[in-house]
Amino acid sequence: KFQKILVGDINDVEQRAVYQNEVDYMYGMQWPSSYDGFFFRDHKKNETWCI
Repeated sequence: KFQKILVGDINDVEQRAVYQNEVDYMYGMQWPSSYDGFFFRDHKKNETWCI
C-alpha cells in the first residue's frame, strides 16, 4: 500500500517521531538506518515521500 505525504508539514523531531511510529505501526516498516531528520527535512521539503 502506498500513500503520498507532504513532508513539508513535518517540521520538528517530535512530529517526525510520531509520524515514524505511525508508519511502523500501519505498514510494519522501519526507516532505513541512514534516516536522518535534517536530511529528510532539507531534501524532501515540499516533495512527496512514498511509503
